[in-house]
Amino acid sequence: MVFRRLALPLLLASLAGSAQAIPLLDFGVGPSGFGTEFLPDNDDGSTGRLSLPFEINFFGQTFNNFFVNNNGNITFTSALGTFTPEPFPVTAQPMIAPFWADVDTRGTGDVWIYSPNADTLAVTWASVGYFSQATDKTNNFQLILRNRADTGAGNFDVDFRYERLEWTTGDASDGEFGLGGTPAQAGYDAGDGTNFLVLPGSRTAAVLDLQNQSNVSPSTPGLWTFAIRDGDLPGSSPSNPLLPIATDSGWQFDFNVSLGQMYFID
Repeated sequence: MVFRRLALPLLLASLAGSAQAIPLLDFGVGPSGFGTEFLPDNDDGSTGRLSLPFEINFFGQTFNNFFVNNNGNITFTSALGTFTPEPFPVTAQPMIAPFWADVDTRGTGDVWIYSPNADTLAVTWASVGYFSQATDKTNNFQLILRNRADTGAGNFDVDFRYERLEWTTGDASDGEFGLGGTPAQAGYDAGDGTNFLVLPGSRTAAVLDLQNQSNVSPSTPGLWTFAIRDGDLPGSSPSNPLLPIATDSGWQFDFNVSLGQMYFID
């Protein structure tokens, strides 16, 4: 089997003195601005099955429902309590994971779910701590799904927004004071053993750099955007091309190839 894994292109926001990380979207609803529905304070908990505001085609699998898991991800076939991130691909568990790690909100933070309209879903991990009930470091990150049925049935966009990342690892994942051990993983996985994407630094200490980098623009550190089109990975079609890495010397493309497969770049 040939894995269709792409080395995600990224734009370095800058070196020392980088721009401030992008803020989370505030909808002005509820006590935090992130909505009124939330997970009660917990460790390794999940919501029940929730309805998506729109239907998605996630690499050939159609979903109308989802689960929000406390540990920094959403899944589509069942809830997930696993706190130490497994390297993608994880078969039979389709998921989108802005920061899969051992989130513990019993000490501080909340997980909010909100749909401001029929074409948008937001899940916000607001100032969340790590296991076990730690409050010395907190992370502030957000997942946005956007309906793009205007480009094809089931098509959608995914945004990861990282406003603040201070910890990578819970104590039960061999971490100490929120660092070390097995750090967080970010990306998405179709659960079919073939289609998945891992963000730079995942499962290493460098995952904290997601707040300082972007695949959108050097002026938007902490913002990562992905287009899911016709169930294809970036580079698989003209409507979903690979984006370049910006360097001081010009533009570079960095991706794996398979013999006989065509790739589209922009």
